[in-house]
Amino acid sequence: MKTILPFSALALVIGALIGYSVPKQAKFEEIETAESVAEVAYPDLSGEVAELKSRLEIVLKENESLQAKLQDREEVAPVKSEEQVKQDLVDSIVQKTVSNMGDQHWKQFNSIVKKMNLTPEQLEIAKSLWAKEIERRALTIGARNLLSQDELKAKYPELMDFNFRREMQNILTEEQKTAYQEWDQERRQQGAEQMSAMLSGRYQLSERGGFSETESTQINDAVKKAFQGRMEIPEPIEKLDISNTEKRLLTSCYNNLSPELFEKVYKKITGDG
Repeated sequence: MKTILPFSALALVIGALIGYSVPKQAKFEEIETAESVAEVAYPDLSGEVAELKSRLEIVLKENESLQAKLQDREEVAPVKSEEQVKQDLVDSIVQKTVSNMGDQHWKQFNSIVKKMNLTPEQLEIAKSLWAKEIERRALTIGARNLLSQDELKAKYPELMDFNFRREMQNILTEEQKTAYQEWDQERRQQGAEQMSAMLSGRYQLSERGGFSETESTQINDAVKKAFQGRMEIPEPIEKLDISNTEKRLLTSCYNNLSPELFEKVYKKITGDG
């Protein structure tokens, strides 16, 4: 089992990584490369989320004021709870995220259909499955700043447990399954290439960001590996206040880079130093 080595100048949170061995309860995550690409490629909703959170605080204050004014009356107008207001905000964000993702993701769906030669009946089922997949991706991307993974699983158990690949296997012939697997492998490779290019640009993980040519090549390879299959996320990285994409990227860099280079990448991604 690999152990994270001490670093000289990291913040307290990375200090928790020193001497750390991945625990048995570490999180396993199965990646959907297209989902990660969407998370990076589509417009950042962080500003909109901040505005909605501000609105949440205003609404809660108005609710408190209204309750105080009506407490002496026999009939009290229904007032939304904090939980309901928060839920409404999540629903609003998910709808906007679905709208942003829709066109591009349906183009991706059409590429699946061409590969597998679906019957009309299969196509209708596949369309409904893909619509659900888009909703699941929108939920995990759009609500990540408002709800934790545990809250998402508790509130949307059916959607969070949905797996498009698994459901498609149930409606395909053996020949179609082979075609789907070939398409999926090609899609993952292309997605990993896109992720590598986008993330390298976003975090300046290249010579432009102060890395040598050799380091840039090593980082690029690590980024690609971050989005090519099942990954064990160490608990200290899982607890960082960063996106799931960034957690996977950090984990892959930890697994595939020297401690010194990992430290440099960590600082770029988290802004620590």
